[in-house]
Amino acid sequence: MGGEDLALSLFEQRIWSSLREVGDLLIAKNKQYGDSAFDPLRIFSKADADAGLRIRIDDKLSRLARGNDSIESDRDIILDLIGYLTLLLLQMDEKYAVVETEEE
Repeated sequence: MGGEDLALSLFEQRIWSSLREVGDLLIAKNKQYGDSAFDPLRIFSKADADAGLRIRIDDKLSRLARGNDSIESDRDIILDLIGYLTLLLLQMDEKYAVVETEEE
């Protein structure tokens, strides 16, 4: 029984460590690139933030599926994917919160 508690605790630590790594990556990239995920400059593409995130996710999935790690490792691609999916979730939450507020 004690071993299960220790394993769960280790599991939880690993989860939080991974989530912190993704969070730190997102914050660092936001500082480096500005708020390009939610407020892109739209110099070339006129896609909205939601579509832009989905395009980035498609690109990362394509790189992962092709298995070419000469540019970036699979681990880096997965971290980016988790980050983009997190940003998409935030974007969706914000979008639906606005819709719910307008309906009230």
